Amino acid sequence: MNATNGGLIRRKRKKLGLTLEEVANELNVSKSTVSKWERGFIVNLKRDKLIALSRLLNISPLEIIEGQIVNDKKINLDEFINQLSYLLFITADLTEQEKNMILEYVKLICKTKGE
Repeated sequence: MNATNGGLIRRKRKKLGLTLEEVANELNVSKSTVSKWERGFIVNLKRDKLIALSRLLNISPLEIIEGQIVNDKKINLDEFINQLSYLLFITADLTEQEKNMILEYVKLICKTKGE
């Protein structure tokens, strides 16, 4: 971890409206420890703290390690079906029938979400 990673932690914490003290209490660490994570003074989080922090901030541990949000964009169901259709189209290990079955099943699930 470095300052970039710490900046991500700080931005996510503030976006969620959490104080340093709230994060510290949730993770059973001191407020100064969380501050040091955010400023890049502590660069190696223990695995249990990394996982707990990622859950609290609703991001993946990999995003904390890399210091950037992998994909913060939400898509609607139509975009999802379009992207899935494309992925199925370029997948070589499935038969056309299997691809169609997957797509139809996902469409059915999406349709029930709209009802």
